[in-house]
Amino acid sequence: EIDTMASNNRTEGSENGEEGIKVAIRMRPLNTKETKAARVWRVLQKYNSITQTTSEGKPLPERVTGRTFFTFDKAFGEKSTTREVYNEIAQGIVESVVNGLNGTIFAYG
Repeated sequence: EIDTMASNNRTEGSENGEEGIKVAIRMRPLNTKETKAARVWRVLQKYNSITQTTSEGKPLPERVTGRTFFTFDKAFGEKSTTREVYNEIAQGIVESVVNGLNGTIFAYG
């Protein structure tokens, strides 16, 4: 349902080579079974978050951080392309590795 990418890289704009971890997600489109469910996961790109909503996209009466609402360093919606994810998340890591720094990209899904 959700692809996650955790990256270990220098902090953006860092001049002293500090390391940092970023976690990004990319939501795939819901399948037929999921669209018929009472609760579905939706990306709130503006807030870099995902939340459970009704299948019509309306908020649930209860919102529980850590159960029905999660925030990330970056959240990509169902229409995001692989190129967009690469450009915003992976490209800097790859460039750092080419320049001799360590970097890790972990992708699941």
